[in-house]
Amino acid sequence: MRNLSTKKKIGLIVAAALLVAAIVSAPYVIQAVGKLPFFQYLRLSALVDTIEERQIYWEEGDDPMLIAYQAYFETEEEPSQTEIRSAFVELIREDSENYYTLANLMLSHYDAYSKLISQEDYQRLYPENENYGGLGMVVSACEPFIRVVNVYPESAAGKAGVKAGDLIVLVNGTDIRPLDYEEASDCLAEVSADGGTVAILREGENALLTIALTPEEVVIPNIDWSIENDTAYLNVTLFSGSDFNDLVDAAFEEFRAAGATRLVLDMRDNRGGTISLLVHLLDALTPEEGVLMFREVKRDKTIEHVSTGIGMAFEDVVVLANENTCSSAEVCTGYMKDRGYPVVGTLTYGKGTGLSILDFYGDVLVIATIDIVLPETGRYNGIGISPTMEVTETYAPLSLPDCLPLATDREVNAQSDPEEIQALEERLVLLGYLFAEPDGIWDEETAQAVASVAGEETCETADPEILVCLEDMMERLSEARYFVDTQLETAYELLDAADIPAA
Repeated sequence: MRNLSTKKKIGLIVAAALLVAAIVSAPYVIQAVGKLPFFQYLRLSALVDTIEERQIYWEEGDDPMLIAYQAYFETEEEPSQTEIRSAFVELIREDSENYYTLANLMLSHYDAYSKLISQEDYQRLYPENENYGGLGMVVSACEPFIRVVNVYPESAAGKAGVKAGDLIVLVNGTDIRPLDYEEASDCLAEVSADGGTVAILREGENALLTIALTPEEVVIPNIDWSIENDTAYLNVTLFSGSDFNDLVDAAFEEFRAAGATRLVLDMRDNRGGTISLLVHLLDALTPEEGVLMFREVKRDKTIEHVSTGIGMAFEDVVVLANENTCSSAEVCTGYMKDRGYPVVGTLTYGKGTGLSILDFYGDVLVIATIDIVLPETGRYNGIGISPTMEVTETYAPLSLPDCLPLATDREVNAQSDPEEIQALEERLVLLGYLFAEPDGIWDEETAQAVASVAGEETCETADPEILVCLEDMMERLSEARYFVDTQLETAYELLDAADIPAA
């Protein structure tokens, strides 16, 4: 075999390099071509086919392209398909985001939940668990404090010992009591982002508790449960997660072992989730075999979900639901109501559709493909599940003792009348500056508490500026409200009552 000439060798090398470059760049080329306006239009055409095949509310004769055209241009004209194609290609050429706009105009015509979104947006909108970086505690305004409403046990706040009901008074050494809630929240946000310390006022403690907090990922559990005496409490916040069924099984195993005979099933603020996980929970709640739990009505068939008989029998069950109870959580609520168990709370959201999640040319197509039908209630989409007992959220005022009147136009110090000193001390105690019984005597503890209000190391007198500041805090405290879970309280009252109302 003759040796190749240098010229031919160079030619082969160049050809090989071009081939490799073509192979490597092919995905990028395909991706770039796919974003050309005409090819985006072809994808819209493919979306029409999917709507006709899968969308539960599509009807014979519907033209999704025409629907999108009329909605975009706000017209009742009926142009030809050629005119629609030209208009859509031009819109996409002007702005590539118009591709999603047109697609979602098609989808939104049929229901409020179908949509075409990017993979990134899907992960953000539909996480398997509610998770975020931070401290892991839920707080609310309770001026002049920030009140801790809830703490997730495995979060930074939970592991550090913060408890529900704690009142935050210092953030990174800054006294937030003289601040308004927005300013105080900004201080706490810095700790949530970068770490720091909070000092809390806790009932029964005789000093402020300073706690160091380091933010970390917070994962809100989809299932939480507890048992007290013979009453079980099961809170389901989302029908999602690879461990969902295992957690359901673990909860019911503990319920059985504890001999629980009553159950509070909390579906509040649950936005739904996967139907197969819903079926698993309903099965765990149904001791009889062959009970119809709900129907999935699709374009081409109906699926009936019936119980297997493995469920746990409770003597009494009360279900909690609210306006944020949605989708699969509404199915659970409606099914239990159809079985005769009372529902306490407010009218649910009213989403009675099942969604399919499809890959659509690298994007995510969320499309309604199922109508949910309950055994007795039937369809509830756009209606919701009404409670047996309507109970709304309650916010109650703090229980504050009466205080002696305090004049703010003159100083209070060791030479003042004992009643004036006591009036000052009563306010210092309620606001978390003094941890001693008000006695009308100006002592070192009183002076130190006044110094804390003033932001000084020592203070021998409470001048009018300090007194006005205290009175302002007291006024805000008297107007403060805190959340009382009257829905949950009502559920326990029903369980304790002789007769539980039928659904």
